[in-house]
Amino acid sequence: MVNTDSLISELAKIADDVILPRYLALKDGDIEEKSPGEFVTIADREAEECITCYLDAIMISEEAVGLQSSLTDALKTDATCCLRSRLLGAGLHYLETSSTS
Repeated sequence: MVNTDSLISELAKIADDVILPRYLALKDGDIEEKSPGEFVTIADREAEECITCYLDAIMISEEAVGLQSSLTDALKTDATCCLRSRLLGAGLHYLETSSTS
């Protein structure tokens, strides 16, 4: 299980290193439209990648599933997953899944 204090510290570091340097400084090509009216930035993707590496978990988010729909299969296996969804308040929800549950 992830220590909450260390997770918060790591998220702050990722924000400082990946997100804040691009705030109001995105260039052409740094923003993609994943579906009509739904945008994702390079900062979104890189931050998600950093969080995934830190947690050593499978990140399941709109962006990730949009690129690789098979990610949701991890919820049916013995895996460590981190869910991120606007429906869940855009927070991170860390869970251990099991193929027997």
